Amino acid sequence: MDQQDFEKLKRCAIGNLRKTSRTATLFGDTVLQPTGLKVTQFTMLSAIAEQGSLSVGQLAEKMLMDQTSVTRSLKLLKKMGLVKSVRGRDGRTRLISVTPEGYRKLDEIMPLWEQTYARIAEKLGQKHLDRLLAELDLVNNTLH
Repeated sequence: MDQQDFEKLKRCAIGNLRKTSRTATLFGDTVLQPTGLKVTQFTMLSAIAEQGSLSVGQLAEKMLMDQTSVTRSLKLLKKMGLVKSVRGRDGRTRLISVTPEGYRKLDEIMPLWEQTYARIAEKLGQKHLDRLLAELDLVNNTLH
């Protein structure tokens, strides 16, 4: 590899998206630190609350995660009393739902999320943020 190859690699879409994802995750984890949750756990809890209840497989699909990672995160959310699981109708699947404590946690987090969103919108500008979100949606829909 020569210097020109390294310059090409700096423009790698996948590498840059992963770097941006890590930056956003670190930022979000710092904001959420007082709540005891990390960004992944918060987004998972939100996804479950939005659906009412869903299977681990459905949650993994919704979050674009493998079932092992989802199960690992759910274990912590269960331990914290934020979600519960019950047997599905067929007896083979487990349905995950948010507990009353989980909904209280979401209510606790929302003001932090709103402050954080406002900070990001202020730094980037709302118009740029809207454009960025649309572009990210395009990437997710195109590559998935």
